[in-house]
Amino acid sequence: MGTLVPFVTLYLYGLQGALSWARLRSAGALLIVTIAIALVALGAQLIVIAPVFASSYNWFHLVGR
Repeated sequence: MGTLVPFVTLYLYGLQGALSWARLRSAGALLIVTIAIALVALGAQLIVIAPVFASSYNWFHLVGR
């Protein structure tokens, strides 16, 4: 987790710079854009891994039975 902090800091500074270039300088805009990016990434990941959970070779399918 400690190695993630510098990358997240750099990412947020870059995002803040991009938002200030677009004249959205509030902390709320930074939070909203960060959450939107995370939700898009989560949605894409769920679409990609959905067939894996339906496979009979995956033990996670046993949870619902």
